[in-house]
Amino acid sequence: MKEKELSFEDLQGKVSSVFALINLASKRVRELASGAPKLVETDCDNPFQIALEEIAQGKITLSKKKEVPEEEGGETKKEEAETE
Repeated sequence: MKEKELSFEDLQGKVSSVFALINLASKRVRELASGAPKLVETDCDNPFQIALEEIAQGKITLSKKKEVPEEEGGETKKEEAETE
């Protein structure tokens, strides 16, 4: 039996925008393609569908960037938190 393919509408409560979904999913697809283990049980071999299922189940989320003051000039730089 073929699993249902997920769409953005299925994931609206998990991410804030289509852009955020694409960013999160593409990062996870690269990890899966590099040999990272699946975080969900599925027979699917498609890394993109696996990533979407992981997002749907809340196994991975997108963290907001935090601002960290630079040492000189008082400006801030953005530092990305890790996603899991």
